[in-house]
Amino acid sequence: MGASDALDRVPCGSCGANLEWDPGEVALTCPYCGHVQAVLPPGGIPGGAVVEHPLSEALSDLPRDLGIALRKIECRTCAAVTDLDPGVYAGTCAFCGSPQVGEVQSRGAVRPESLIPFMVDRDRAAALFDRWLGKLWFRPSDMRRLARLGQVRGIYLPCYTFDAQADSSWTAMAGYHYYESQTYTAQENGRNVTRTRQVQKTRWVPASGHHSGFYDDVLVGAGRGLEPKELAAVEPFATQALVPYRPEFLAGFGAEEHGMEPRDAWPRAEATLHERERAACAAQVPGDTHRALDVHTVLTRQTFKSVLLPVYVAPWRYRDRAFRVVINGQTEKVAGTAPWSVVKIVLAVLLLVAVVAGIAWWRGQGG
Repeated sequence: MGASDALDRVPCGSCGANLEWDPGEVALTCPYCGHVQAVLPPGGIPGGAVVEHPLSEALSDLPRDLGIALRKIECRTCAAVTDLDPGVYAGTCAFCGSPQVGEVQSRGAVRPESLIPFMVDRDRAAALFDRWLGKLWFRPSDMRRLARLGQVRGIYLPCYTFDAQADSSWTAMAGYHYYESQTYTAQENGRNVTRTRQVQKTRWVPASGHHSGFYDDVLVGAGRGLEPKELAAVEPFATQALVPYRPEFLAGFGAEEHGMEPRDAWPRAEATLHERERAACAAQVPGDTHRALDVHTVLTRQTFKSVLLPVYVAPWRYRDRAFRVVINGQTEKVAGTAPWSVVKIVLAVLLLVAVVAGIAWWRGQGG
């Protein structure tokens, strides 16, 4: 599926061609006649509201699919399932570039109820990719040329966001540093000399406390196309920009389907909430350091929503190894992987050694 693949066809009211979402115009535009069709009303607030569901609804029957007729293409290499317009041919996977793709039947995936529209256009994404490549040091000389052959594709990623109220009680041993003078014997000019130094000690006292906090929009990826660390690398997304889902926003882009139920995503969000709450409690412990921190947290008011987030993905290969760059389609943040050049690294080390040796020789000559 290419960057211009349409998920849903929206006809142009002027010439009848397919409209595409234009991040620059923040509207649908026709690539042929230039006609602009608004999706967001004046003020940018769409009709309806983004709904938070109680976590208990994660066990009930949720809306399924995107509500429109689609072809589902599954990658046999990375297992990502992407929704496409019925008339679009997909020769490779948008996430890993593999040609091992095939059509599958609908699996009733959870329907996204809100999304963040693309705010970065394809030309800008391609420029960001090229700039990222240009900043890489100690990489193979031909890597940049080959990487440019990879296609930057706009894809909506399926995710869940979770909210929760956390109330914690904690106990710990708080450490307070103090210093004691210590004498020691050192040899100077062949003689034993008594010296004094300050040695740090720690006084430990028990401490306890409470912390309460509300956590909004803890993000959990629900697709198979990207690894969690890849999504985390291009966070954060400004989720206050979420708008209710409408197919028009997806015109000209692809969307990976939710490959996980909300009840299966919740444990990952729960672990993140406990980690954040533990860090907040640790910050409350008085003194200079602490140990034996024990935190008991109760989570209430848990809610979730299913969302789509905009990213550009550029999969490419170098010497039969797969690499990928991901660009946040809202904030322009870029992250990815690339090969190292052993030759360049060795030459740099040898140059550094030569410089250090040269400085040492110059000083030895009385320079």
